[in-house]
Amino acid sequence: MFARDRALKALCVASSMQILGAAAATEITVEPLAGTPGSTLQLYVSLAPNDDIAALQFDLNFDPAKLTFADPVTGSASADHRLASNIVTDGLLRIVTYSMTNSLLHDGVLTTIPVTIAAG
Repeated sequence: MFARDRALKALCVASSMQILGAAAATEITVEPLAGTPGSTLQLYVSLAPNDDIAALQFDLNFDPAKLTFADPVTGSASADHRLASNIVTDGLLRIVTYSMTNSLLHDGVLTTIPVTIAAG
């Protein structure tokens, strides 16, 4: 259980980032998770934009022996956007969100990603 908690905390720390804007930083945050081996949880990635942003890309680092990701879905911050994701290499999930009409991203949940914690 301790190793699982460390893996989830590392995921949250590694995936929190800031996008530098003209006035203040735009923040992408990952909500903390807690679960039992074998369970599937929802990982919420939120956005607090301080600039006009129509598209963005970010990476999540994780331990592939401990966590498995399913396809992310758009959240309230990116309702008029498309979402693409790919495991770039073992332990690196890349997510891209963009608008075909240049609609701006809003404050709120950017994406929800189902995460399964490895059994045992």
